[in-house]
Amino acid sequence: MSSTNAALDEYLERGRAVLGDLGQQKDILKGTQRRLYNVANTLGVSGETIRMVERRAKQDRDLQQWDAFTTVCEPPRPAAWPYRQHVSDVSWHLYGRGKGIDMRPVTERQL
Repeated sequence: MSSTNAALDEYLERGRAVLGDLGQQKDILKGTQRRLYNVANTLGVSGETIRMVERRAKQDRDLQQWDAFTTVCEPPRPAAWPYRQHVSDVSWHLYGRGKGIDMRPVTERQL
């Protein structure tokens, strides 16, 4: 019982250390972002361009998170389904970044 308590205390301490490190990294990244904005403004990049880049980065991050979620939550398909298409491939196509859906049987294409 005492070894379990010691292990739990160690895990909690590691968690606190990681959380503290993440806070420090956030502060460093915020400062870096502020300096990059200042440099961009000095070079003549408009605030609208910077906001457009930020919006695109957020959309890409949201799409990546959605793909990860659907990949994890996608139910297994029967092996007999010949035209298997991964959900992330479909969303990649729907967002206009893919070349289309590959409708060849699974046995004929590289997975």
